[in-house]
Amino acid sequence: MAGVDGWPHRRSVYSGKRGRGDRDVKAGGMLHRMSVVSRMRGNPAGRSGFTMIEILIAIFIFSIIVTTIFGSYRGISEQIAAVSKDRYLIEMGRNCIDRMTRDLRSIWVAQLPGYSRPRVNHDPDPYRVAGEEDSVGDHTFTRFRFTSLAHLPIRPSRSFGIARIVYYVQADENDVYRLFRSDRLFPYEEFAPDPLDPVLCTQVHSLTFLFFDDTGESHASWDSESESVEFATPMAVEIRLELGDESNLEIFKTRVTLPVHRGKLPDAS
Repeated sequence: MAGVDGWPHRRSVYSGKRGRGDRDVKAGGMLHRMSVVSRMRGNPAGRSGFTMIEILIAIFIFSIIVTTIFGSYRGISEQIAAVSKDRYLIEMGRNCIDRMTRDLRSIWVAQLPGYSRPRVNHDPDPYRVAGEEDSVGDHTFTRFRFTSLAHLPIRPSRSFGIARIVYYVQADENDVYRLFRSDRLFPYEEFAPDPLDPVLCTQVHSLTFLFFDDTGESHASWDSESESVEFATPMAVEIRLELGDESNLEIFKTRVTLPVHRGKLPDAS
């Protein structure tokens, strides 16, 4: 198609009227640039960060996790400590009972005709068996005395002989009760507590001995020099030992039948 001047008309690529698609593309580009500029103004390095609320939430969650872990660790530590304490008391109590059992199974008793009734103004039988209550502080324990062949030469002395053994309880400076074992060879001096005596066990809550006669009747105390038992020695001895405190108490109990026994003496009359 020719123009007025005879030259063909040129079809313009741009119609002079913008379409809706062109406006949308341009608007989208402007929004993108505004968003980039806004982020760069808030963070000069051009990197996104955390808001204060996000940081506080993270700290709160972290504190909960740490508290939970610490609580679990503390609970496990307390359980381990309790188990260790129980094991210590059990091992100590077993060793103590074992030592006393060995001593009693080696007991020495004076027999007739070597033994005679106690007489006025005469020394008592050095091989007597005696168990009586002994008050220590606010507690009462049983002090037990007898002679045995189970001598332990801890101090410089003969390695063998008939030893006088005494079990007794004393409190230390912290009011912890300890069970001692006195071991002396003949001739026997008058008994007195000695801090150098070996300690069988500590944390003693209770220590009692029961003595059984030839009829099986039990007695809380015994004295083989007494007419009340007719100068006899017990047939068996029961040991009851408690270690620890009210919140954690370990109880040990055993009965030892004595290998030798002196029966009741007939009436002197």
